[in-house]
Order: sequence, then structure tokens, then C-alpha cells
Amino acid sequence: MIVKYLWFLMLTLFALQHESKGNSVCTTNTPSMHDIVFLIDGSGSIAPNDFQQVKMWMLQVVDQLQPALLGPAMKPRIVIVQYSDTVQIELEQAVIQVSSAEMKVSVEAIKQLERGTQTYRALRFINSDVIPKTRPGSFKILITITDGQASDDRDPNAINNARRDFDVMLAIGVGFHRGRSFC
Repeated sequence: MIVKYLWFLMLTLFALQHESKGNSVCTTNTPSMHDIVFLIDGSGSIAPNDFQQVKMWMLQVVDQLQPALLGPAMKPRIVIVQYSDTVQIELEQAVIQVSSAEMKVSVEAIKQLERGTQTYRALRFINSDVIPKTRPGSFKILITITDGQASDDRDPNAINNARRDFDVMLAIGVGFHRGRSFC
């Protein structure tokens, strides 16, 4: 279901990248390093089949970046963080050389946590444990995939810190509760 929005998302990512750097989308073709953080909701309110679709969709996003065509310094760096009532790094700082096949085994091995939905705890973790490991000067993208049903208290500081540190933040709804805001 979410796969049909892949092309729209990728066009949006690249348009936002160029516009946020003060460039015209039509006149620049200078690639930059991308550090992409997938923050995936692994709570019990996400149906197991939706969780599987999220995992496959992440692989498709990586392939759309066409890492094989990029120079060594421009290879995308991928981090996958799953959250529920705990937060854990599932894939850390994977530099993708050719395609998503390099991370496929790791992604397929991700087991859904199936507990609560501590979204703001996860954002605090991203801010404190993931951002410091990103590459200086990279274009930082946070893609949060959730049903929007946070079980912890809203934390404006966590949101503002993430907004400060990421060039683009996207929230993608999945499952029954999608469409409810967490920001």
C-alpha cells in the first residue's frame, strides 16, 4: 500500500534537498552525501503484514537512490531504528555501495517489537545517539514510519531538536491509525 507513494516521496526528497540548500531544483545537479535515518514504529498497533511492507519499502527507497552510480564519498549512509516501548538500532551506519541487497539480510531479520509506542522517547534517542554519528556536511533525512499513536507524552524539545538537526523530516502513515499527527 505505501509502496505506491515511493516515486512521489523520492521526488519530494530531492526537491526539498535542493530548495533547502537555496538551489533551484531545475538548475543543480550536484550530488551530496545523504545520511538517511528510518525510524520505524514496531509497536503492537502495527499489523505484522504492514510491518513487513515497511521493511520492503525501505529497501526500495535505497534502490531509488541508485548508490551504484554515486562516487565513493557520495554513497548513502543508512540507519534503521525501531521503536516500541524500547528503542533499538537495527542497522547502524550502513554505507550502501551498490544496492539494497547489501542490507537485505539485516532488514529481513528485523523482528517487530510489538509493545507500546514511545515515539518521543525514540526521537530523543535519535537526537542523542544517532545524530552525533552522522557525517559532517551530509544531507540528513529522517523518515518516520508510524501509525501516529504515540503512548508517551508529547515532547516539543525532541521535535525541535530533530527539526534543527535534520534537513528533511518525513512522517509516513501505516496501518489502521495512520493520519494522526505526532508532531
